[in-house]
Amino acid sequence: MDSQINALQLDIRCSLMNEEIRSIAEQCSRPSYGIHDLMLLQLRPYIEDFLDTKWLNTKITEYERWASKNSDPFLQRSFLHRPLGFNILVASIWAARDWESIHNKESTFRPPMGAKRLANIACSLAVLELHAGHSLDLEARKHLLTAAWVA
Repeated sequence: MDSQINALQLDIRCSLMNEEIRSIAEQCSRPSYGIHDLMLLQLRPYIEDFLDTKWLNTKITEYERWASKNSDPFLQRSFLHRPLGFNILVASIWAARDWESIHNKESTFRPPMGAKRLANIACSLAVLELHAGHSLDLEARKHLLTAAWVA
């Protein structure tokens, strides 16, 4: 009974998922489905919502400070060039934000590999969130529920 209640609560959490993200997750759940470039415009904010805004902004600032002395935007966007041990998720969020700023001015500019990596991570997370009630054991569902409602 307890597991049924927890599965129902997780299903409620999934029903709160943004409809655009739900649609992307459903599409990404299909075999051989590719992520359309423009989905990144919804996926970046989706994954950022899982992170503490202050922490993320601090890490982005650290990354930009390091990059101004040690890298080039092309290397950052394409290869997620970053300091040894630096968070790859932060670097990919930076790449996606940078792509968005360019894309807003020039709509033909396609996402570089760093931004595409974020799309893959975010889509995988959305698929997990969508199907977690059916795929995870009781303890994992409880953890996800607690994390989702606390955030």
